[in-house]
Amino acid sequence: MHVTLLAADLLPPPAFIPAHALPRQPALDWLVTKGDTALKPGAFLEEALLAECKSIGPVAPLTLLADGGTPGQDTWLRADPVHLAVQRDNVQLLDSHVLQPTLAEAHAIAATVNAHFRQDDLQIEVRHDARWYVRVPAADLPEAAPLWRVSGASVFERLPTHSGRINWRSLQNEVAMLLHDHPVNLAREAAGRPAINGLWFWGGGALPEHTAGKEPRRIVASLALARGMALHRGDRPVDLPGDIGSLVPSTEPTLVVLHQATRALRGNDAADWLAAVEALHANWFAPAKQKLLTGEIETLTLLLPNESASLATTVRPAMRRRFWRATKPWTTHA
Repeated sequence: MHVTLLAADLLPPPAFIPAHALPRQPALDWLVTKGDTALKPGAFLEEALLAECKSIGPVAPLTLLADGGTPGQDTWLRADPVHLAVQRDNVQLLDSHVLQPTLAEAHAIAATVNAHFRQDDLQIEVRHDARWYVRVPAADLPEAAPLWRVSGASVFERLPTHSGRINWRSLQNEVAMLLHDHPVNLAREAAGRPAINGLWFWGGGALPEHTAGKEPRRIVASLALARGMALHRGDRPVDLPGDIGSLVPSTEPTLVVLHQATRALRGNDAADWLAAVEALHANWFAPAKQKLLTGEIETLTLLLPNESASLATTVRPAMRRRFWRATKPWTTHA
């Protein structure tokens, strides 16, 4: 079995968790030391996934497909709920990992936005509590930064630009005013939770024509983008099991997307991140090493992207004989 494990954000920014508090991962240390390892430029989880699958997106119709929608040949945008925190000299964006909106809140806000923009034929479709969509003419698509690059940052340098009839910056301001005193936000603020006071429009486009003849690959994931990519090429994505031992063997190369650490990092939850990384080591990396040593896995590839740097490691059973390579922390390679 040939397995690729894509696990992002195992090395967070120093401000998130200091280096001395990083959990030990001896199996991962061994795999990176014994394998053929290359250092690559930094990348976000989704960027690494798109590159690995040789896809250019766009994100919106792919995730819409994963969320049970029918993109067809139409042009779609993600219209995701965000909190815009106004500070002295910038506006910081927080996404759904921090907001954690409920489906009821999503439908209530979408109903208000849709009523306001009905004459403009802009209607929000809520397919998931954190993933909302809007269909627009192709000529009106904005140039917009992906949400993963904007979250936690100032939006001033990343505001969408437009060349069509829709002024997306003005529209975003209009939405913010519309949601300022929305009942959902009054309730959230009373409960000490950040308001859903904006929408971020991004990931736009139409589904590209599927290109047949690519190397078959089984995708195992709960991440919507990965599942949408599998569905687009006519495959059924495999649900992500709790550990590699529950992964059904396959003759097809298998890509497993592990986004638990990314989810915790974007939620700014250090305790959740530590728990996620420890679980990834116990349930995936340590048993993957054992399966490699017993020959159950013929080739193991690790893709470990982070914002600052990324590692790619390929390990085969024979590489265990590289006794001259003393095992050292995998982070030293990054």
